[in-house]
Amino acid sequence: MNKIQAQAAKVGKILFSADTWAAYKKAIVLSWNLLKESARLIWLIICLGIFVVAWLWT
Repeated sequence: MNKIQAQAAKVGKILFSADTWAAYKKAIVLSWNLLKESARLIWLIICLGIFVVAWLWT
């Protein structure tokens, strides 16, 4: 039982440390920026496609 408690204490210490939260926050911020920029790129490609279709249509 002591081994389980010791391991649980280690995991709790790692999980609730400031470094862990900083790493999670950095990962979330980077993921959000990547998602935003990817959405912007997709939007620009869609606009380019509409422009090309409209240009070729006339």
